[in-house]
Amino acid sequence: MSTAGSCFGAAVATAVELEFLRLGGGDSRLTVEQLPEAAPLPPGAPLIAFTATGADGRPAKAALHRSDGGRLAFWVEDVGTYLIDPAASWIGLPPCDDRVRREQMLWNVPAMLCALARQEVCIHAAAVEVGDGAVLLAAPGRYGKTTLALAFHEAGLRMLSEDVAIVRPATAEVLPGPALLRVRDGLLDGAVPAGVSVAARRPGRTEFSIAADRRGSGDPVRLHGIVLLRQSERGIWFDRADPGDVVRDLFALGFHLPGDGSQAACFGAAADLSTLPAWNLHRPLRRDQLPGTVTAIVEQVAA
Repeated sequence: MSTAGSCFGAAVATAVELEFLRLGGGDSRLTVEQLPEAAPLPPGAPLIAFTATGADGRPAKAALHRSDGGRLAFWVEDVGTYLIDPAASWIGLPPCDDRVRREQMLWNVPAMLCALARQEVCIHAAAVEVGDGAVLLAAPGRYGKTTLALAFHEAGLRMLSEDVAIVRPATAEVLPGPALLRVRDGLLDGAVPAGVSVAARRPGRTEFSIAADRRGSGDPVRLHGIVLLRQSERGIWFDRADPGDVVRDLFALGFHLPGDGSQAACFGAAADLSTLPAWNLHRPLRRDQLPGTVTAIVEQVAA
């Protein structure tokens, strides 16, 4: 297997065709292989279970189970079962005709489990490059993270991740994620933004692959600040975030497993990151406000 590119700071060794890799870089290694046949789901109660948005726009069940030999099995209703060996940084992909959907879910729980094993922290956040550093855009779902990440892309700034940000807390670095943007219908008026191509059209959304000349490498980017997204109809304005609020919000947005120490690690990482500059950004969740929001963030970070 050859190294095909990188994602989340890891050079990806694979013979599988992957759409959303960064161009080189990565100072760790991740092996991704095609499983020869569908893996059975282990018996017993899952470690975690949740509902994702399926390829058809309807809810799709997902669950993570412990498997044999220290492995984990991640099942997604409309894709199949991934096998993950976090200690070996290895992921086995299920047979699936929808390769775009399968790769999207690869860069979700399976990749995050390998990141946890590398002592990295996974946060429900977008990340963008501003100047020579990165900015986290942190918020729960439906707070406009991906839409704002797209606005940064349209402004000519590099999108590092659109939904999950993986951070090295010891060095305060963001690891660029998949070169993927998922945009809900109604935001683009049918137009395809510059610097992307359509990877898949789904009910209610379009999935874009970022052009090669806009991806950059998977090398870590120094984290310069954290923006906690809030909603307001009183225009765009900032206030400095209290470190305690930063710890609370980042921990709530963190990915961790029950009973394996990752909860404590996530809390410790949130405390470390709370020493960085952090702001609450209050803004209307409207498309016409996005350019002004991007400008405001860039100016705030520069100041």
